[in-house]
Amino acid sequence: MTEKERHPFKPYVPENATKLIIGTIPPPRFAKKELSESDVNFYYGSEDNNFWDIIGEIAGVDFKKENSIQEIEKRKNFLEKNSIGICDIVLKTNRRKPDSASDKDLIDIDHLNIINEILAEYPKIDTLLYTSDCVKTQMTQLLKEVYGREICHNKVKTVILDEKKEKNLKINNNVYKVFILYSPSPSANRRVSPQQRKEQYKKYLDI
Repeated sequence: MTEKERHPFKPYVPENATKLIIGTIPPPRFAKKELSESDVNFYYGSEDNNFWDIIGEIAGVDFKKENSIQEIEKRKNFLEKNSIGICDIVLKTNRRKPDSASDKDLIDIDHLNIINEILAEYPKIDTLLYTSDCVKTQMTQLLKEVYGREICHNKVKTVILDEKKEKNLKINNNVYKVFILYSPSPSANRRVSPQQRKEQYKKYLDI
């Protein structure tokens, strides 16, 4: 049997983190270490991903798409300055299509089961930001694995900008606000305008 693809990064969580961004897993070439000159070897570093483009526009930071240590450090410095941690939910996986970066093609998933430990180690975190509906599904499964029972997300869905109901998740008697960001993938949410994405990220990342 082919060995599962393993996530290439450790969670990056600054000591002052109050928010935790949770995604799935980078495209396969990151695990294979076959990056292009325009990839950044860090979370959401794919040359095709719009995450850092959106953040850069909001924060006025010039995040370049280049395979360099400088660009990795620039992203880490931004996260630390803004009290934001980042990790992914998938530790190991297979894919229906070997080169597919789509969440829909992830199968036989092993979860990063230390997310509850991250939340315990960084008690200032009070907000979880999922970058897709797939993350919500996998988080529900992970919490069921960890605690032996299902811990329900309370009416969590993609947050509309004028949505007034607060979404939350209770883990170990701590209540976390939960928001699902519009996916930064260029193939997702085609009906969502760049401006809508930018406004939502600005609001819920508090940049």
